[in-house]
Amino acid sequence: MEEASTDLNKEYLLIKNEIDRNIVDIRTKILQCNSLQLLHYAFTQRNSISILSSMTWEKDNGSTFSSIGDAEDLDDIAIQRLPEYIQSVLASSTPLPSISNINYESLFQEISSDFYHIMELIFRFYYIWSMNLENLNPDLTFDERKFLVETQLLYLVRGKRHQIHEIEYLKELLLPHEDIFQILFKMSVDDITEGIKNLEYSLSQGGIESFKEIMDIFEKREEGTENKDYSSKVADNAFGVGLKNVANVTHWPIKFIEALSWNIGEDKSFFDNKDFSGWPIIDLPTSKRPFITIDDVSYCFDYYSLLDNFYRALQKMIRRIDKNYNWSDNQQIASENMVEKMFQNILPNCTTFKSNYYYPNNQKDYAENDLLVLYDDTLFIVEVKAGSFVYTAPMLDYNAHVNSYQALIEKADQQCSRFKKYLMKNSSSLIYDSHKNIKSSINMNNFSKIYTITVTMDNINSIATKAEKMSFLNLEGESVSLAIDDLMIYRDYFNSPLKFLHFLKERVLVTKEPKFQFNDEMEHLGLYKNHNCYHLIANDIPDDTVATFNQYRIEIDNYFSQLYHKSLNLLKPEQSISDLINQILTYLEKNEIRNRSEFANYLLDLSTTAKEEFCTRIYALIEKQKKLKRELLLKSNERTDGAPGYTCFVHQKSIPLTLYKDRRDSTLASLVWNEEHRRYLIDIFFNEDKIFEKIEFIKFNKNSILDDELCGLKKIGEDSARRLVQRAKQINKSVGRNDLCPCGTGKKFKNCCLKRKFI
Repeated sequence: MEEASTDLNKEYLLIKNEIDRNIVDIRTKILQCNSLQLLHYAFTQRNSISILSSMTWEKDNGSTFSSIGDAEDLDDIAIQRLPEYIQSVLASSTPLPSISNINYESLFQEISSDFYHIMELIFRFYYIWSMNLENLNPDLTFDERKFLVETQLLYLVRGKRHQIHEIEYLKELLLPHEDIFQILFKMSVDDITEGIKNLEYSLSQGGIESFKEIMDIFEKREEGTENKDYSSKVADNAFGVGLKNVANVTHWPIKFIEALSWNIGEDKSFFDNKDFSGWPIIDLPTSKRPFITIDDVSYCFDYYSLLDNFYRALQKMIRRIDKNYNWSDNQQIASENMVEKMFQNILPNCTTFKSNYYYPNNQKDYAENDLLVLYDDTLFIVEVKAGSFVYTAPMLDYNAHVNSYQALIEKADQQCSRFKKYLMKNSSSLIYDSHKNIKSSINMNNFSKIYTITVTMDNINSIATKAEKMSFLNLEGESVSLAIDDLMIYRDYFNSPLKFLHFLKERVLVTKEPKFQFNDEMEHLGLYKNHNCYHLIANDIPDDTVATFNQYRIEIDNYFSQLYHKSLNLLKPEQSISDLINQILTYLEKNEIRNRSEFANYLLDLSTTAKEEFCTRIYALIEKQKKLKRELLLKSNERTDGAPGYTCFVHQKSIPLTLYKDRRDSTLASLVWNEEHRRYLIDIFFNEDKIFEKIEFIKFNKNSILDDELCGLKKIGEDSARRLVQRAKQINKSVGRNDLCPCGTGKKFKNCCLKRKFI
């Protein structure tokens, strides 16, 4: 064992030293090049790969498939990372004297090939490093070592936010800082977001548009109407660096651009002669300042590094320029406002209370809650963490990463749990503002569901989605950990608050399922779309087996990745739900009917087939009632998942209405006869044209039965059962002992009506 450990250490040092030598070589080659030409070469190479990988392709059968533009192999990863790496090397290195008679094209290709080799070595290094962690970090447990490897592999994942949400994210968080931008740069938040929108477009689609403009120029040249200044600008955009010139694209003040730019050789931390110095898998200078100044012009060559880090880059810039400015307080206010707005969009007409204070023990012992959301019979306790996540690579500072997760997830979960305990201590609990004035009294008897949700403003989705499995996190409750990006997706995906609540029910049910491991929040959405009650999948997974669901996010990601392109006629990937169920949900949402979310869950829990069967039975009953000129009823017994049975009456304006007493008696008689715990009475109303108008429902239980009603209800149940058994015998001549009893209890005939005295 000791010999194997020594061999691992040797192999670890060998590959680490080999990467260090390669880093020295590629740095030298980069510094020998024309900086601007090299960056343009790397950008063009990266952009061509991204364009091809994000297209929608047509298959031979006429259907289409698309890619979200993710790097899928090592070659793609190397090409995508090269521009930011070159920019980082230039920002932290002194230029070398230029070499005459150098073949730059050949050197560019050599650098690209060298970088691929470095990334290849790094992936080999990851394997050796992970095997050797017990020697390198002997104090870590097996689970902690596993987590360290996983977080390092996820570090520097690019494209954390969908393009359609980038500007909204920035604008919402920057608005409270409007004054400081006006003071320092004489610019507004609108100026910033408009500029970043232009830059985003230039780096992603601008090149394609420039080539279209080139074709127009050729036509005008033939017509003799060409504008040469315009042609020169278009040519620079299409073939040169015009679209990367930050000032030309954004029209921002030069002072602002310079504050976000590195000069050549200005950064002193990337090549610091410590472990992993200059490696492309540690914190890059581009994450701190996204632009680089070459010959007094600032350029941007990396789309993902810019957009993933721009908000935090602005934060660092302001703190660097004005050390007295209180960014944190404004950031917390902006974050809470944004999360509140998300919930108000997801749950229209909900009631929200923000920045709440409460006193769990006495008037001196106060605690805070960020957001409380009330919707129907559902209460949301929300904690918002606006702080930034640690930027050092996990392999350099594991403890800092653990501390970050504890601050952003564990602390928020504990705050949620503490507030939930306070609220549940009494049937009614007070919440206050910061001046100890009462805001509201929360009547807990109104809520059948309480969800605790933690929201981070930095996207730590891949770790947050498995927070409950992290051994170093001391989670007290069953909080759902989300990034603000997840909330934006849910807002745009769910056009029905009741469907969102049904999804959330499922999301919480799988939170602590040991057979499931999630790597992305969108895997939940993909599973919900494909399997509805996806917590039930666990029943089909063998014990001691952990299932992953990576493929389930692809369809959702593809959809949101393409939403930015408004010309595409996109079809949202969602469950197939019958028109009648959707009409019922819409009616419930428009009318504040008590316990509507619980009833919606009851309907939505049905499988696709069961939903269709429910609707088919209703429309068949309408036709039958039309012929008979009287109302009939539909029955269903208690479901295998413990959900109540139902007695359903379908009302049409041309058919006499069954009296409420008779409908109630029929429902309660079935509850008694079937020995059920609960049963719904459902009334669905249609007009003469079979168009749905409204729905009403009441959930009865055994306590709903008055003492003097029991005998009469048993008699109604018995008479109904006798009729049904007799009818079954007339149709089928007999009923088998092991057949389901015709009375509708769901039991076998031998265990039901066959042994009752009336048969």
